[in-house]
Amino acid sequence: MQDFKTVFPGVYSDREQKMLDETRERLQSQIGKPTMFPVTPADPTLMKLYANAWDPWNPLFNDEAYGKNTKYGSIIAIPCWKEPGAMFPMLPMDFGDRLQRANDGGAFEMFAPILPGDTFTTVCDDMIIEDLTPPEGSTGRYMRLEGRGSLYNQRGELVMRGITRGHNVFSFYRDDYDGPRGPLLGGGPGGPGGPGKMPRMHHPEVHRYTEGDWEFISDMWDHEVIRGADTLYWEDVSVGDHPAPICSGPWTEMDMIKGHGLQIMGQRPLRDVIRTKEGRMRMAPFADDYGIYYFDTAAHYCHRNQPGGRAMFYNTTGRNMLIRLLTNYMGDDGWLRYIDWHFMSDDGAPDSFLAQVPETAGRCVDHHGMASDCIIGRGYVTKKYVNDRNEHCADLICWAENWPDGGIAQVIAATVILPSRG
Repeated sequence: MQDFKTVFPGVYSDREQKMLDETRERLQSQIGKPTMFPVTPADPTLMKLYANAWDPWNPLFNDEAYGKNTKYGSIIAIPCWKEPGAMFPMLPMDFGDRLQRANDGGAFEMFAPILPGDTFTTVCDDMIIEDLTPPEGSTGRYMRLEGRGSLYNQRGELVMRGITRGHNVFSFYRDDYDGPRGPLLGGGPGGPGGPGKMPRMHHPEVHRYTEGDWEFISDMWDHEVIRGADTLYWEDVSVGDHPAPICSGPWTEMDMIKGHGLQIMGQRPLRDVIRTKEGRMRMAPFADDYGIYYFDTAAHYCHRNQPGGRAMFYNTTGRNMLIRLLTNYMGDDGWLRYIDWHFMSDDGAPDSFLAQVPETAGRCVDHHGMASDCIIGRGYVTKKYVNDRNEHCADLICWAENWPDGGIAQVIAATVILPSRG
């Protein structure tokens, strides 16, 4: 007999219903107000340090003299350096007896560049908790979580809209269960293959790089193309085009600390988060074996209990690598309008991003990037069109592929706006 109850969507105990109602009421009170994490000003020194961490080769992000001669009149921030700060909502961790938590990326729609000296205002647009437990019932209650926010600059311009996504899978012991109870956080029935449909991630052994490997990697670097001022016109793009691939890595813990540390500088002090019991429960997944708390970024590359003893890529690592692929491809006169990234996907789902690309059809995100991995970013143009704003658009699917193992660590859908000769 199984240890956990079978639960059904929308069918709750009095305790569950009360916690759901209270959480949704609290979340609704946040809508229209600043998001929970303030967005710090665009300090030009931090802009260049961040660019140096993620893309030191593109002068649009690094070279002030070069930037003066572009349409922006200065350097601009790498896309997604700043975010609206809307985290996906979470139910109390003790909503159930067993909890598996994960997030699955997010999406951003970008409208205005970030320039040196810009300051920002954030607005929480929506907070969503949706019960997606299978209708036939499951031993895990699958709750989809989504936070939405907007970012405005001091000129009142909408800079970007953002979505962050995640899920909680709660399991409940049977009323007559009297066996041993595991820790609150863990896998269990809501784990891989459960109602969350997380694919089974594989973690290959550390690859030992040979001189031949380094020759391959160096050749990849030599063939990267930074378009820059060489304008890519919409008329010159065709469905089926492949942007020049990029190569990142082998990527180390120090690379992650350098890149993500600069991304979160200025956020709310950790002490202010964990000073209450509720805050400590919220941050419990990011505590180490000694009960010491970390921000979720640091937890990925500081914990000692990661698979194989290696640090895991933080959530946006693959995304940021693929942004470099896109900015290389579209050049100074292109604009990255939309990006939607995932590090989970259903195996071979016919409507998945990877199904739109002939060479990846039937594949899924099956590898969580790890320190020492070498990532090759690849892309494919799936569509070109003129939208209702009369903007000339190209849609792409891009994926981060672990080399030489071949696993896919992250996938994104993107839309770029390109100049037209017409």
